[in-house]
This record gives sequence, C-alpha cells and structure tokens, in this order.
Amino acid sequence: MKKKLYFSLSLILVTIFLLTGCGEQPEAKIEEPEAVAVETAQVKLGELTITDKVTGTISPREEINIVPKIGGKVDKVAVKVGDRVKAGDLLIQLDTTEIVAQVRQAEAALAAAQGNIAVAEANFNLAKDNFERMEYLYQQGAISEQQFEGSKNQLELAQAQLDNVTRGAVEQAQAALDLARTQLDNAVITAPSQGLIAAVNVEVGEMAGPSMPVVTIVDLDTVVAEFNLMEGQIGLVKKDMAMEVLVQAAGDKKFQGKVSEISPVADPRTKAFAVKVALPNEDLVIKPGMTAELELTLDKATDSLIVPVQAIMEYEDKTHVYVVNSEVVTLKEVKVVLENETHSAVKGDLQEGDEVVVVGKEQLKDQAQVRVVNRGDQ
Repeated sequence: MKKKLYFSLSLILVTIFLLTGCGEQPEAKIEEPEAVAVETAQVKLGELTITDKVTGTISPREEINIVPKIGGKVDKVAVKVGDRVKAGDLLIQLDTTEIVAQVRQAEAALAAAQGNIAVAEANFNLAKDNFERMEYLYQQGAISEQQFEGSKNQLELAQAQLDNVTRGAVEQAQAALDLARTQLDNAVITAPSQGLIAAVNVEVGEMAGPSMPVVTIVDLDTVVAEFNLMEGQIGLVKKDMAMEVLVQAAGDKKFQGKVSEISPVADPRTKAFAVKVALPNEDLVIKPGMTAELELTLDKATDSLIVPVQAIMEYEDKTHVYVVNSEVVTLKEVKVVLENETHSAVKGDLQEGDEVVVVGKEQLKDQAQVRVVNRGDQ
C-alpha cells in the first residue's frame, strides 16, 4: 500500500515537471540595423568654373636706362636708389672745366670771324666808292680804260672776300660754338620722365661715358604682369579684357588689371604667346621680379546645383548621390554637367539645401539609416 502511494506521488511530480518544462518559451528580441555614421554637405546653387593657372613675372611698366651723351668725370650724383624724381630733375653732373674752355674759345673765334666781316665790309665799301668815282672819270674821258678796269677788278675782289667771310668763317665759328654749348648742356644729366630711381651705377670722381647707363628709372605706379600662354590658352584673352592677378608676395588679395598687350606671334623656341596685364600699383606694394598668377576660365556652369565631388558615386553605370532626410538616405540619380577638382555641377531631383553624403557612402544602400556626425556646410 505504501509502495503504491509512493509511486503515485512520484508520477504526479514528474507530470508537473514535464508540464512546466514544455510551457511557452519567451519571445526573442529583434535587433534593429545599426545606423551608419556619415558626413554630409549641402547642395549649393551657384557657378562652377574650370580654370587653368598660369604663372608669370612682374615688370615695371617703363624702365629707362640713362646713358650720358658725352664722356666725362662725374662731378656730382644728385640721387640715390629709391628717390622719386620728375621730368627735368638733376641726376648726374659731369665735370665741365674743359667744356667751358671750349665754349669760350668758340665764342672768341666767332667774335674774330664777325670782326673779319667788318673789315671785309669796309674794304668792299671802299672799293665800291673808288669804282663809282673811276667810272665817272672814265665816262668823262679823264682816265684810261685800263684804270677803269682796275677799279672794277678791285670791287669784284672785295665782293668775293666779303661773301667768303660771311658764308665761311662766321658760319663755321657759329657751328663750333653751338657744338660746345650742346656739350655743356649734355654734361647735365636730367630725368626724362617721372619715376623711381632703381639703380645708380657711378660715384663722384668716376668716369662716365655713352657705353654704360649711369642711372635707371622705373615707373611703378603701374606695373605689368607678363605671362606666356600656349596656343590652347591664348584664345581665352582679348585686348583690354579685365583680369584678376594674384601676387602672393604682395598679399592674398587679387589685383584688378587689364590686358595691355598680346603678342600676335608665338615665340619660335617656346611656342608661347607673350601677354601683358597692366596692374595699378599706387601703394607700390607690387615689386618687379615678384611672381604673378593668372587664372584662365576654361569652362563655366552658371545657376547650377553644386555638390562636392566626394558625393558623386557610380552605380549601375550611372551617377548618383545619397540624400539624407530624417536620418534615412535616398539614392538619387544625377547627371554631372561640369566638374573641377573639388566640386561637380549636376542636374537631377535635388534642391538647394539638400544634404548629400560625402563620407561613408560606400557602406550605404537605398533607405539605409544613417547618423550624421559632421555637416560640412554648417
């Protein structure tokens, strides 16, 4: 009896255990996909250009090397490098001791020649009076024909002497004086125009001559940026076209200039065309020898939707971008109209201000969840 009771209790316990073990299992938790960390940029509406940079050199608009017309010892140097001069200002004075003596000698020679004219005129007047008297006597039969001819010959001789002195000695003496005075003027070397003294090549006591410049004057109120453009670039510039030139040594601001000269032929060695751009330089911040940069616009897209090139991706042989909206991305097809090194001008179902993925797009698919960690344009 006890054995039967024990068996029944055991059977009940096993049944309860089995029923408990075979009950409903708790539901498993469904994990949501993890959001992908991305960086974005805003779609802009504007202009995109493709440019080509060309480097050149700054030169003075005008550079004048002053060369003496005569040789001589330098008596005075009136300027130094950096001085501003105007037309007519004294630059160099040469010694004039010998030239002054030459002027005085020429003046004396001219005075002597003019004195000879007075003597010749007196002789001519005397011969003329004598001829007129002898002519009267000859007509009256008071003198012989031989005497009359003698007075006539004397008059002709006096006329010839007077003409010779007038045309010869005086003109020669005047020419010598004019030359001496010109040499005296040439000993004073003055500035032909305004500008800055860029170089002084002589000192007091040294010899100067026509073979070497003594002073160099430059005009820097306007400077010239000189560039060499290849045949594929020369068609992009026109005479008097406004251009922006960057001179980094003079600051980050671009200088507004104008094309002043375009060579009609290419250099036979470099195959390049010389182009000059005149730049106002009132503050004299641009110096000759500085490097200049010119950006030529090769192509341009205006009023276009602009996105960074990092946003563009190839998918199924077409170009697309991922647009973020409420932490979900949508894959949208776009057409690239123009592209430079940093940005693309596109057409498609985009609007100004849309957010496009620029970093992390390789891990995305359409309608994927994202987490924006950096908004580049905000």
